[in-house]
Amino acid sequence: NAYNSWMRTSALAFFPDGRLAVATLAGDVWMVTGIDKGLEKVEWKRYAAGLYEPMGMKVVDGVLVVGTRGRIVKLHDYDGNGEADFYEAFFNEREPSKGWHAYSFDLVVGDDGSYYYARVGGFSDWSVPGGIVRVSADGKSSEVVGAGLRVPNGIGVLPDGRITFGDNQG
Repeated sequence: NAYNSWMRTSALAFFPDGRLAVATLAGDVWMVTGIDKGLEKVEWKRYAAGLYEPMGMKVVDGVLVVGTRGRIVKLHDYDGNGEADFYEAFFNEREPSKGWHAYSFDLVVGDDGSYYYARVGGFSDWSVPGGIVRVSADGKSSEVVGAGLRVPNGIGVLPDGRITFGDNQG
C-alpha cells in the first residue's frame, strides 16, 4: 500500500452498502470497495490511523465504531472525503491496562444498544481476572458481566441475545 503499512488484520466490519472496514493491529483502518463476485475492481483507502490496537469493529447507524485497548471510538467522516476527520472518544475505561498482552477483543452490540467486549486477564494489570465488559448505549457507564477469562478469543451474540465467548486456556 502507499503508506507501507503492515497489514496484520485485527478486525472487520461491513457497511450496509457493501464497503468493508479492515483494521490492523498497528492502528490503521482501511475502507475496501469493489467487493463483488468478480473482485476485479477492489480498491483500498486508508480511513483512519493512530488507533491503539483496534481489535473490534461494528457499523452502528452508519458510523464505524471501533473497540481499541482502553476505549471505544466512533469514527466520523463529516466532510465526506472518505477519511475519518473526527475520532469521538465514546467510552474510556476507568482502568486501562499497561500489560504487554492486555488486549480488548471484539465488539458486539446487544439488543438494547449496549456494547460488549472481552478483556484479557492473564498478562494484564487489570484488577478483574479477565472478563466481558458491557458499556451502556450512551457510553457513560460500564460493568463487568462475566469474569475469570485468561485470554478471550472473541465474543458473539446468539439470536436470543445471549452473549457467548471463547477462552484460550492454552
